Amino acid sequence: MTRKVVLTCALTGVLTDPEIHQVPVTPEQMADHAEQAWNAGATIVHIHFRDQSPGLGRFPSWEPEVALAVSEAIRARCPRLLQNFSTGVFGDDISGPLACLRAGRPELAALNAGTLRIDTTGRYNHSGNGSLSASTSTIQVINGGQYNVSSATTV
Repeated sequence: MTRKVVLTCALTGVLTDPEIHQVPVTPEQMADHAEQAWNAGATIVHIHFRDQSPGLGRFPSWEPEVALAVSEAIRARCPRLLQNFSTGVFGDDISGPLACLRAGRPELAALNAGTLRIDTTGRYNHSGNGSLSASTSTIQVINGGQYNVSSATTV
């Protein structure tokens, strides 16, 4: 019996510094890495949009223009590759992720359930409220402690 597998590739990771690690920042770089993932067998890419200002690529961007530029660059190279937009934010304001979802219209969006937060130093902070913002039925479990919350939910 043949087993079907879905491979997802996270292009950058959260708060990964491109000056230390070779992660893409610009739409063209994201498209390059997405195409490499597609050629390696991935069918989904998880995308964290990056600040396009010089030297600030380790920080997220919630500018809809950035999301649209990245999404279009990836779609031009790999039209069948599914896009999964990150939605995790610092704090409770989800207007940025929602604007990016509206602009880029991805097939998937991460649903960050639970109380996991990443603080300004890039460390996980398990206090505070979780953000719930997704446009489709997918659940991303980042920490085993969230499993009990997400596994009890039928989507």
